[in-house]
Amino acid sequence: MAVAVTELYTTAGYAAFDSHLDDVARHHWARALDRGRDGPFWQVFALWTAGRLTEERGHPDEALKLHQLALILGEEATGDDPRLPAQAGLVRADAALAYARLGRPELAQGELAGAADGWAPGGVADQAVMDEARAAVAIQLGELDAAEPFAASALRLRAGSGYEREAALTAVTLAIIHVQAGEPDGSMLADRALGAVARLRSARARDRLAPLGEAPTARGGSTNLDLAQRAVAVQRWA
Repeated sequence: MAVAVTELYTTAGYAAFDSHLDDVARHHWARALDRGRDGPFWQVFALWTAGRLTEERGHPDEALKLHQLALILGEEATGDDPRLPAQAGLVRADAALAYARLGRPELAQGELAGAADGWAPGGVADQAVMDEARAAVAIQLGELDAAEPFAASALRLRAGSGYEREAALTAVTLAIIHVQAGEPDGSMLADRALGAVARLRSARARDRLAPLGEAPTARGGSTNLDLAQRAVAVQRWA
């Protein structure tokens, strides 16, 4: 029963994160940590998602600390929950993103290498999360060519999965790569991403559109300006 309650707290926290109810999210994750002594996987998950929220709010240094705490907790966990090794790899991939945003590319690459070393996903969803994390690190490091195949892979894995929010987030990531690289299909991919986000009530997905509202404007041209305006309109709609 305690493990089930911990899972509910982590799930509720993630839903609050998606809605920008940060204090509510942190409250639920704190309860998960407090009540989840018999379910270390969900404690690790709670710290990981708390780190993701913190990083997305512009505090990669604090996010890194949360990811490191999650890894320590996972290493100290008793039992042999098969989900923990796979989760540890995902935590390390997000720690790599924090390092990249702190201007430490060598540490980011090292963390990614550690995340991939012997890593086996627990399923398709884990692989999609890992691929998108690798794409995010490459984008942050300005390596768009390296980012593209990871984002494309994540989107293929999420197609038809039933997780529309995650698929929309990945569609935005792929569109951002192509638009920023000036690829001819960037506008088409951005149209698809905007449509996917517009169907959701997700503040987090709308936040992810910010680069699409900025990059096309910088490039100029009526098509690019129209794309930027539509991205901003979807961002503002709730």
